[in-house]
Amino acid sequence: MKFFFPLLLTFATLSVNAAFSIKKGPVSGGGGLASPNLVNKDKFVAAITVLEQEIAKENGEEPPPPLDESKFFFGMARTEATLTVEQIKMGLYLVEAGELTLVNGVSQDVYDAGVAPRDTIVSVAIDGGSDGVGRFDEQTKEMDIEGTANVIRGAIQYATEQKVDAVLFELNRLMKMGYADQ
Repeated sequence: MKFFFPLLLTFATLSVNAAFSIKKGPVSGGGGLASPNLVNKDKFVAAITVLEQEIAKENGEEPPPPLDESKFFFGMARTEATLTVEQIKMGLYLVEAGELTLVNGVSQDVYDAGVAPRDTIVSVAIDGGSDGVGRFDEQTKEMDIEGTANVIRGAIQYATEQKVDAVLFELNRLMKMGYADQ
């Protein structure tokens, strides 16, 4: 298990405008809604448990008990955040916990914009270049921290070369929705 706490990437804090949504569009050539790009929920729960336990250890606190689906039920959401290259370069804290790479820390303006610690980045995209054609579109779903960082670096390089200032991050968020029936 790799755990980086916190890992400051040279290009990173995300500042975004986020909205919960599901992409609309054709599914396998037909009409309707496209499936949301969601990570495995069990991996997500396990990754957050690992992260919370490691944070408690770092702070000299008693680790919290693992998240227990027999006591709570969880929902997953997909959110999109559009960032400028300048916003990305401010600093992003990522951590690899279990089998997922999670957002580990954000500045107040990033948090206010909608990116939260414990989100996971599932894709990074840029529409069109300076000539209006071309596209950067890379999946980071369930990718390790090195792979995720390389995709983000590639997006920054592409955006800079193409003189495009909008980078689209697709994120997943795990939410404790309520108590399970006893």
